[in-house]
Amino acid sequence: MDRNLSIKYGIIAGIGVMAFFLLFYLIDKALFFDRGVYWSSLFVYLGFMYMTCQKVFEKAEKPTYFTYLQTAFVVYIIANAMYYLLYFFLYNYIDPSLSSIQEEVVRASLDQNSELLNTEISSQLRSNLDKEGLTFTPNQAFFGFATGLIGGFVLAFIMAYFFDRKS
Repeated sequence: MDRNLSIKYGIIAGIGVMAFFLLFYLIDKALFFDRGVYWSSLFVYLGFMYMTCQKVFEKAEKPTYFTYLQTAFVVYIIANAMYYLLYFFLYNYIDPSLSSIQEEVVRASLDQNSELLNTEISSQLRSNLDKEGLTFTPNQAFFGFATGLIGGFVLAFIMAYFFDRKS
């Protein structure tokens, strides 16, 4: 595996993901927390994971499945780390008003999905929100990053499968 290639594309992907979220942040701060925006950002990750695996496919003499897996996963790790750094610093230092915006988004989501939650759980969530508000601590950022690695590994696994079949 060409680590420099993965690192290079990981950084570019991270910049792409950050630019993607900042674009929506500049349009409307509430969009920063929108599920559609969050899930559509996966196309940025996938695009750069694909481009990196394609470069490996073109350069390497006989790349293995694990070469593709490592390559794609390193790109995802770096890009996702950059996303969480942006999120953490934007939320806590650059624009602390994001906390109140996220509270509004969460309350609206609870209202929209009230039929999916039982009344007791819904009222408990609202009570916790009223008492504690929302924060984004370094521990929460790390936990979000770490759990995101599971999904990133699955994406890298699938990407590696398709490139391995191709070679």
